[in-house]
Amino acid sequence: MVAGQPPSPLRYRLREDGTFLLYSIGDNGVDDGGRAESEHGGKPNLLNGLDLVWPSRATPAEIEAASKVRK
Repeated sequence: MVAGQPPSPLRYRLREDGTFLLYSIGDNGVDDGGRAESEHGGKPNLLNGLDLVWPSRATPAEIEAASKVRK
């Protein structure tokens, strides 16, 4: 969202694997296609991503990798 402008509408994209991407344009005012990563590096979050992306459910591979880190 650009300062002084109304918030942009949500954008919905169905992916080929049947999952979806839901996002809104970020502070840079550019539709970056739902890219959540920061343009300045670092771990992306709601406050620093190129676009504001709705979180999606973790994949089985992501769950397995996270459980290995915790052990």
